[in-house]
Amino acid sequence: MIDILLATYNGEKYLPELLSSLEQQTYTDWKLIIIDDCSKDKTIDILRSFEETSKHSVEIFINSKPVGCGKDNFFALAKKSTSDYIAFCDQDDVWLPNKLETCMQAMRDAEKEDTSLPILIYSDLKVVDNDLNLISPSFFSYSNYRKNPQLQHLICQNQITGCTILANKALNQLCIQAKNYDQILMHDSWYGITAMTFGKVIYINKSLILYRQHGNNSVGAINANSIQYKLHRLLNPIKMRRSNYDHILEVNYFCNIFTKQLQNNPYHSMLIDFANLQTKSRLEYRKVCMKYQIYKFPLYRKLGQLYYTHH
Repeated sequence: MIDILLATYNGEKYLPELLSSLEQQTYTDWKLIIIDDCSKDKTIDILRSFEETSKHSVEIFINSKPVGCGKDNFFALAKKSTSDYIAFCDQDDVWLPNKLETCMQAMRDAEKEDTSLPILIYSDLKVVDNDLNLISPSFFSYSNYRKNPQLQHLICQNQITGCTILANKALNQLCIQAKNYDQILMHDSWYGITAMTFGKVIYINKSLILYRQHGNNSVGAINANSIQYKLHRLLNPIKMRRSNYDHILEVNYFCNIFTKQLQNNPYHSMLIDFANLQTKSRLEYRKVCMKYQIYKFPLYRKLGQLYYTHH
């Protein structure tokens, strides 16, 4: 059984298309768990109607007061899960019919070796506009991200998109030990770092979701190949330094949460050295990044990272 974890807020415009795409999944052993962040539109009505008509189990929770942060709601959803697998879900996307089936096949193949191993499966996405017209067949090409990053890449630049994630229970039980979400960039970066440190991350080189871009996106795809974007990144030192520092804080919190588990871990030295950089000099930051090849991608992001560091 897969628990599909859906966080909603004022999603009436796109929610019906998402819910319809869930019903059309070729893999049918799933239930839907929803947390709504005090929507003021018809979101709750749409969810209640779906609950009544769906062939699947649907659980709806409504926050007593707005949290205002998708990250916090996704962690709350993950803590409600009792199934063997979870899949994060955004309210404005459309899942292609084979999304769950493709991810579950990869998960089963990975679990043949060790069912207790924390495993994360993720995929590419198609970037589409408001009306689902294709902008790019590949989110990763459009955003200029590595398609198969290693841990030294993830700790300085999140490259796993939350709505594509399928995680097993072993991974989820580790990740929900987190309590201070302010020190975590996003739920997807936390799950990615945890899976790569203690288990396995598998990338499916297929676009399994229509990733809608519109004015209300809290996090969206950016055409990172444009000259304007590259100049914006290189000429925005405050944003770059903040990004570098936030990644250090996240890894520092990760090391504090998993102190015992990291003692004999092959990534222990790299994670500790990176986590301790918040109080170190620019030169020390560059030394640690060079030592472990902790670099953003592509070259212009790497140059900005090392030039502006974190102070």
